[in-house]
Amino acid sequence: MADTETSPKTLTPETEEEHRNHVCAWSIAIRSLSVNICMLWGKKPSDMMACIARIKEKLRSDEIFIYFHNLSYDWIFLRKFFFSSFGWPDNQLNTKPLYPIIIRFGNGITLKDSLVLSQRSLGKWAKDLDVEHKKATGKWNYNLVRDQETWNPTDDELLYISNDVLAGVECIDKTMKILKKSIRSIPLTSTGIPRGDARLIGKKNKAHSNWYLKCMPEHYEFQFIQELCFHGGYTHENRFAKGLVYPNEISFLHWLPKCKDFSSSYPFEALANDFPSGRFWKMETKMSPEEIIKDSKENAFIIRIKGFDVRLKDPRWPMPVLALSKCQSSLNPIVDNGRLLSVEYFDMWVTDPDFELIYEQYTFGRLIIDELWTAPKAPLPKWFTDFIYKLYYNKTTLKGKDPVLYQIEKAKLNSCFGMCAQKPCKPELTEHYDTGVY
Repeated sequence: MADTETSPKTLTPETEEEHRNHVCAWSIAIRSLSVNICMLWGKKPSDMMACIARIKEKLRSDEIFIYFHNLSYDWIFLRKFFFSSFGWPDNQLNTKPLYPIIIRFGNGITLKDSLVLSQRSLGKWAKDLDVEHKKATGKWNYNLVRDQETWNPTDDELLYISNDVLAGVECIDKTMKILKKSIRSIPLTSTGIPRGDARLIGKKNKAHSNWYLKCMPEHYEFQFIQELCFHGGYTHENRFAKGLVYPNEISFLHWLPKCKDFSSSYPFEALANDFPSGRFWKMETKMSPEEIIKDSKENAFIIRIKGFDVRLKDPRWPMPVLALSKCQSSLNPIVDNGRLLSVEYFDMWVTDPDFELIYEQYTFGRLIIDELWTAPKAPLPKWFTDFIYKLYYNKTTLKGKDPVLYQIEKAKLNSCFGMCAQKPCKPELTEHYDTGVY
């Protein structure tokens, strides 16, 4: 496990150049056979490269794996030092530009990101897995200017940089043991953990031929489903209560805060509801909004709607559904933090659950259903819903008994939605190492 710490150039930056951070400390921890071998540290990135080269030479292994918790941050500072020491990488996988999750060099050195595997901060990861070393929170002053030549770390600062990498290797080691994986077979991401298990069960149940090929859209259909129809969750602040304090100021408005937490909401939706179970096809017949909502219990819909003179039914509604960013076009929108309070005209693609919410919340001077696609609905395959229920059962029975296994099972359960909502066709990103452009 490796890590870097950076320092601002100056406390009172006057130019962009002065505002940029520079590496002032680095650390590397090595762990093998459940034992922390050593923690190495230094100040200059060039010394870090020399240290990595020495480790590679002395270990005499074909491959060594170095994890960074949030590799994308450290890569910005270290990339040119890696290039000058080990050449350009042979292979690199990015989730998006500037976000590499694995980088392989020709000499067998592989850099990996532990943040996409854990999906939580290093401090929380160490706490959840209850490893020996925990993040030394509060021991490092991020605003202090540190120079590579003159700065001498205090005991607290050394504790901070050492605990980060020691906790990291211990978390990786514990995760491998729980998942019964090796350093080579451990998944890159948290979603990869349940995906591997689901893939094995799916093969036994002929998931590819019995479900996937039946539902798989054409490429152009996939593109507009992905780009136009896929909406995020409806999380939004109440604009009337923002910044107010309960019970005094909010009580003055005669409001009572309402808050509820639905246990494992995504898994419940997957078990309880029906989903598109075949390919979408374009309808030639017209349907009214009421007919669509009634028929959506048995059929899924993709709808292009055009709304005129659109207003919230209740102007005090705290969480409007319509998002300006999802509109193909709009005229005179009145927006609250990206959500439409009213608009003279909008054009948008939606699915039937979103359409039902929109029709429930807004009034329309005129509503045109311009295009309509449909597919039959059915429950998800039983092998998959059984898989989700098993993960939920494991999580709930482990709660309060084994905190480490509980966190692993909880992460696997939460990753099931990500596994379903991933993009099967991803862009291939190439970093031009001489310019840094993707």
